Amino acid sequence: MFDKNKKIKFFLRVGIITSALLLVFLLFLSWSYFEVYPGDIAHYFLATLGSASGTRVEVPPNPYNTLAQQLIEREEELDMRERGLEGALIQIEKENRMMLHLILGAITALFVLLLINFYFDYQVRKVER
Repeated sequence: MFDKNKKIKFFLRVGIITSALLLVFLLFLSWSYFEVYPGDIAHYFLATLGSASGTRVEVPPNPYNTLAQQLIEREEELDMRERGLEGALIQIEKENRMMLHLILGAITALFVLLLINFYFDYQVRKVER
């Protein structure tokens, strides 16, 4: 029937094809369900492989990458200020809402007093007739 080498080759081919299909399925699953792109996964594994072998790649400081670092720091500072402004805005909105309720209450009270005034005027005119 089959000799030993053909069996080994057959099982190796089946294992390789199964592994490839499983890898494609997992990449599709990670992309569709977790929104992790295959390029990100490859970058992670290559970075892990690089750190496992003890290699390190570093760019010496130059005007371009220090400028990029300064922009990143400035962006973080602006984000922090924006969060502070959002907190202040929420506080102002609460105060405005309270003032709105007070104004609406005062308008309602004045309207009720106006209605009472009309009622009393009506009663006075009714008695005078």
